[in-house]
Amino acid sequence: MKKFKITFTDIVEAETELEAQENFMTYIRECAKYSDIDAFEFKKQNNWKAPRPHPCGCGYTKTHPNYTGGGYDEGI
Repeated sequence: MKKFKITFTDIVEAETELEAQENFMTYIRECAKYSDIDAFEFKKQNNWKAPRPHPCGCGYTKTHPNYTGGGYDEGI
C-alpha cells in the first residue's frame, strides 16, 4: 500500500494555547464534514518507516506494517 505524508500549516489567533487547539479542532471537524482538503498538502512517500519508538512510546506490534523488531512485543 502506498504511503502519503499529509501536512497542514496555519497561524491561529487565540488568547491561550488551549483556545488555539479548540479552534483548530473545530476547523478540522468542518473540513471533515464538508470533505474540504484544500488546506492540506499530500506527498507520496517512498520507503518511509515511522520513527522508533512509536510516538506513543510503546513501539509496534509484530503485525504492524512498520514493525522492525523490538518495541511493544519485546518490552522496549
